[in-house]
Amino acid sequence: SPMSTASLLTYTLRAAQARGLQAVQLPLWMDVDEPADLAVLDRLDGNAPLRGEPFADLREIYLHVTHRCGRDCRHCYNKDAAWDHSELTTTEWKHAIDQCVALGASSFVFIGGDPLLRDDFVELLDHITGTHQAQARFFFNSYVDEATAAELSRAGRGLLRPLASIDGPRAINDELRGRGSY
Repeated sequence: SPMSTASLLTYTLRAAQARGLQAVQLPLWMDVDEPADLAVLDRLDGNAPLRGEPFADLREIYLHVTHRCGRDCRHCYNKDAAWDHSELTTTEWKHAIDQCVALGASSFVFIGGDPLLRDDFVELLDHITGTHQAQARFFFNSYVDEATAAELSRAGRGLLRPLASIDGPRAINDELRGRGSY
């Protein structure tokens, strides 16, 4: 499949139709993956239409904070992505988060790669839950020791939900995601 390409939507809709499935598209939303995406946030205001739809407050924002990952999952769309040295800085991410909150966002989801591989992940989390009292979730692949769990709990302020994918019993999960990820 043409992951991360302009033809992905067309490919997916055709594949669903070929299998007799009816695809329903949700209203347009945006994610922030790269520095160029910040300009889109700068242009949005509370009355900006997106593809002819009225633009209401943002609710939940997905923040793709890194391509880095310590796993080698066979099914990952991001499998061949190398660490991008032009990832947004801590300051740039905080600015993006501030803009999203100004547009009504009250919930954030960190995705990647593995957000825990960013040195500033706890600082970004703290900015969301502390500065903005917003909710946060994050998908991760790293082993979380007791000290890291305590640090995440403190920064999460009861507003954080960690999310982990488990693909079946240990043997199946480890076969798909790599040993030790169960």
